[in-house]
Amino acid sequence: MADSEIQRLCEQIYAKHGRAIDTILEYRPDRAQQIATVLRRLTTEFPDLVEDYSVKSYTRFTSKNLDRLPRLGAFNWTKSGRFVLFEITNPGNRVGLKLTLGPVRPGEEAARQRVHEMAIMRPDIFNKAREKFYPQFWTSYAEGWINKRSTKS
Repeated sequence: MADSEIQRLCEQIYAKHGRAIDTILEYRPDRAQQIATVLRRLTTEFPDLVEDYSVKSYTRFTSKNLDRLPRLGAFNWTKSGRFVLFEITNPGNRVGLKLTLGPVRPGEEAARQRVHEMAIMRPDIFNKAREKFYPQFWTSYAEGWINKRSTKS
């Protein structure tokens, strides 16, 4: 079968079943998906953790203590309304932890700014606090856990 004929058949199949194919590819077993499954399980095994919206490349969660704080209302981020979340990042070649501030509803930026100012006062805890404060997403703390180089023998 000629390459152009295979390409034409693939295009026809994708035109009819593209959404199903994309879904299958998103959830196919791969290293990132396997790690994400383990990470999500961890959030259920530790009673003080509360999982938030997660996908295979990151697992978002908070603690029950942080969850007691008033929610400013995440804006264009999570349906939970949380704007401070831990993220275990998992792009497939490394795993790390971040504490991220997301965007808030218009008019609530001052409260978000206060959280930023509190983090700046504790650089011993928040190792990224003095980096540029972005209005959408800002990481106050980050650490790498595993990278592809460290897993090689």
